[in-house]
Amino acid sequence: MKKGIILWIILAAFLCGCAQPSKGADAVRKEPPTLTISIGDETIKADRGSYSWSYERDDGSGVGLQADGPVPPVMVEDSDAPEVSSSADLDLHFDREPESYELRVWKENGGSDPYEQLESYKGRTIFGVIAEWEQGKAVYAFAVNVKDE
Repeated sequence: MKKGIILWIILAAFLCGCAQPSKGADAVRKEPPTLTISIGDETIKADRGSYSWSYERDDGSGVGLQADGPVPPVMVEDSDAPEVSSSADLDLHFDREPESYELRVWKENGGSDPYEQLESYKGRTIFGVIAEWEQGKAVYAFAVNVKDE
């Protein structure tokens, strides 16, 4: 009887030692995180454009990815722009927080300026986000229709 219990304990210990480690929040990402934006009652999923990303495979070899996309105004030209209040708060939510990011607003004549406050804009407004992680960078875009409240 004791031999049977000992064999089961050894077998259980062996099987536990062979189990794959859990791939939780620290799992290697093979592409940049997603971005959603909260503005008042609206939740918007940003479009991801150009990015540069790298990761290490299980065998230790590295992978580097480059994806080119259009500038933010072109990325969202056919997108719906939900109506938001100029007095609403704008919050960015990455599914993994970047080391840094910059929120910019595209001007009608081209180029972009740093974001100030939502009340500074009227009508269809196009935003670009440049975010950076240890694994690389990504550009995101979204559009809203800012109304006075």
